[in-house]
Amino acid sequence: MSFYAYTTILLAVMSVLFLTFGRITVYLEHRADRFTAKTVGRDPYARVLTKLAEINVMKRKNR
Repeated sequence: MSFYAYTTILLAVMSVLFLTFGRITVYLEHRADRFTAKTVGRDPYARVLTKLAEINVMKRKNR
């Protein structure tokens, strides 16, 4: 096989891995969010997420 064939196969495999890991990451993050909301309660969890969002906005403004 030629160099281009290997490159194409490698690119395809890397793309599949990238997309798969991305979907797994999003799934696990949603699962963790549901677990936390169920364990702690929705209102306290929502307050913490709001505070984290405010901190992230403050960090971006200070750059």
